[in-house]
Amino acid sequence: MNIVFVVYGMPSGGAERTISYLSKEFSKTEKVSIFSFSNEFFYEIDPRVNIIKCGITNDKVCLFSRIINMIKRKKRFKSFIRNNKVDIVFLMMPDKISQYILKLRKKYNYLFVTSERANPNFRDESAQKRINNIFFKSDGIIFQTKEVTKYYPNEIINKSIVIPNAVGNDIAYNISYEVEKREKVISAIGRLEEQKDYYTMIDSFYLLNKKYKDYILDIYGAGSMKSKISNYIKTKKLDNKVFIHDPQPDALKRIIKSTAYLLTSKFEGMPNTLLEAMAIGIPSISTNCPFGPSELIKHGENGFLVDVGDVESITKYMIMIIEDIELAKKISANSKCTLITNSMEKISNNYLDYIRYIYENSKLYKKNI
Repeated sequence: MNIVFVVYGMPSGGAERTISYLSKEFSKTEKVSIFSFSNEFFYEIDPRVNIIKCGITNDKVCLFSRIINMIKRKKRFKSFIRNNKVDIVFLMMPDKISQYILKLRKKYNYLFVTSERANPNFRDESAQKRINNIFFKSDGIIFQTKEVTKYYPNEIINKSIVIPNAVGNDIAYNISYEVEKREKVISAIGRLEEQKDYYTMIDSFYLLNKKYKDYILDIYGAGSMKSKISNYIKTKKLDNKVFIHDPQPDALKRIIKSTAYLLTSKFEGMPNTLLEAMAIGIPSISTNCPFGPSELIKHGENGFLVDVGDVESITKYMIMIIEDIELAKKISANSKCTLITNSMEKISNNYLDYIRYIYENSKLYKKNI
C-alpha cells in the first residue's frame, strides 16, 4: 500500500509524535509519505519515509491570509494526489481540509482514514456536527479510548476500532528509572494551555514546598499561556523553584531522575507524556480526567489518580512518594509494564492491520487485483 499522512505541520504534539512512530513502523513494509502543509518538523523522521513540505505558514490572524493559504493547501494536495498513486490518506486530526480530501477521494481512488484525538465534551455543537459528518464519510476511524466511543452513533462505531497510543519515544526503550538515583525534582511535560491546568499543578507544588523546600518543579512546554503561567509562578513566590523550559526532543532523558511526574489536565485524548513517563518508571500522579489516564493508571498500583483540580490530593501523593521509598519502587516497577503493553511495534501493527483490513475489503483493492 501507498500510505500518506496529511498534516498541517509536525510540531511537538502528541498526534505528531504518533505520526512519527507510525510512519517509521509502516515504512518497514509499505510505501509511506508525510505530506506537510508547513515546513515545521520537531520530531526526527525515519529516512525511509518520504517527506513533502509545502512551506505554507499558519496565519491565524488575517482572514484574507487564511483564505489564500487554504486555497494554496488545496492546490498543493490535489497536485500531489494527481501525480502519485495513493491508496490511503490518513488525516490524524480531522479539520477543515477533511472535506476537500473526501471530495477528491472518488476521482483519485484512495481511502480516507482519520482518528478522534480530542474530547467531544469540549467541542461546541456545530464543531461536533462537523466531526460527525467527516466520520460518517470516512472509510475508517481510530479511537484512542473506549470511553470516547460512547459519544458516537453505531453507524460510526461499527466501522471504527479502539487502539491506544504507543510509547512512541525511542528514548523510553533505552533508559530506565531507578528510585535510588532520584533527585529532588518534580516534572511535567505538556503544552502551556488552559486544558493542562498548570495552576492546579503549581498550587499543589506550592503546598509541597512548604514541607519540602529543597524540591523544584520542571515544566517542559510551550503555548499561548506561557506568560500567564510565569506570572502565576511569581505571585506564588516560586521563581527559584518552578522552571518552564522549551520543548525538548530528549525531555525524557532530562526528567529520568525525577521523584514524581505530574499531569493535571482538565481533559485529554490519550496523554502521551504520561504514558512515556510511566514507561520509563517515574511514579506518576494524574487527574482522572476524560479521557485516557484511567485506562493507563490503576490507582495505587502503577500510579495515582485524583479528581480534576484536587490540589490537596496531588500534594498528598507527592509526599507519599517522597517519604515511602518502597511504595515508590512498587509504583515504578508496575508502571514500566506499559513499555510492553503499549510498545511501538505492537500498537503500530494494530494500526496497520486495521488499515489493511479496510483496504482489502474495499472496492479499490478488488479493482487493483
